[in-house]
Amino acid sequence: MIAMSDSIGFLYIATGDDFVEEARISAQTVDKHHPDIPICLMTDQDATDPVFDKVMILDDPAYGFQDQIHNLDNTPFNRTIYLDTDIYADDSVADVFDLLNQFDMAMAYNHDGKAWSVDGVPESFPEFNTGVVAYRCSGAFLDFLSLWEDIYESKLEGEDTMQNQPTFRQAVYE
Repeated sequence: MIAMSDSIGFLYIATGDDFVEEARISAQTVDKHHPDIPICLMTDQDATDPVFDKVMILDDPAYGFQDQIHNLDNTPFNRTIYLDTDIYADDSVADVFDLLNQFDMAMAYNHDGKAWSVDGVPESFPEFNTGVVAYRCSGAFLDFLSLWEDIYESKLEGEDTMQNQPTFRQAVYE
């Protein structure tokens, strides 16, 4: 097992019983293919399961997409692969951590080619899947995260929640 002080790991952010359970099931599939890479869960509950090497309690969860945006920088790892709770591993993705030796962020584009319409972003610029985001906690990534949060908050305008992919796309474009 890699110690938490080492630089790589998987991260889930899950609030509410259903999403924590979904994260547990997903983490089991990740652990099957990556038994030596730690898995962290950020949550609003006391979640004790041996599949999680570390559980961090969220101080003030929003119970929506904001929780991802507000907490990616709190990862205990230098190089992190964030996974939504509905992602299941069927093979190793450990080599994605190697990308983070060269790049601050890596993600998959939306495979069906459809994208939310975003003012100022050309249709030819792809939309990315915010459910799988690999990142290095660098200054550049933290600046990106701050921009994404600002854009998301400006678009929220009194709504309880909104999809995070359009604002992610805009932040990457900018």
